Amino acid sequence: MLIENGLLVYLVGRRAQLNTCLAGRQGAVDYRLMTTYTVYVLKSINFDRYYTGMTADLERRLAEHNSGKTKSTKAYKPWKIVYKESFSSRSEARAHEKYLKSGSGREWIKKKMAS
Repeated sequence: MLIENGLLVYLVGRRAQLNTCLAGRQGAVDYRLMTTYTVYVLKSINFDRYYTGMTADLERRLAEHNSGKTKSTKAYKPWKIVYKESFSSRSEARAHEKYLKSGSGREWIKKKMAS
């Protein structure tokens, strides 16, 4: 766990690393190992609304939310990131996103935002 730009950030799972031995070719890079998936929680600046999602490119995804390209968040823009957590696999990230969208996950978010 670390604080980055005032946000609580968790790093989970194995860290993505360069693989210099892909398919027996020395010096080749396996870019799949470098992909990290981020589960994030946004808070509307003007409304008391939260949105939880998952992406491989958080900056692009936040821009989409704030430009109105996402139907479910369009009416409550602008948004700011209040929580993010990085995972080394899509399945880990999806499982955590599903948890945060559950009743107990929403309660956990409320507690984190209150502290």
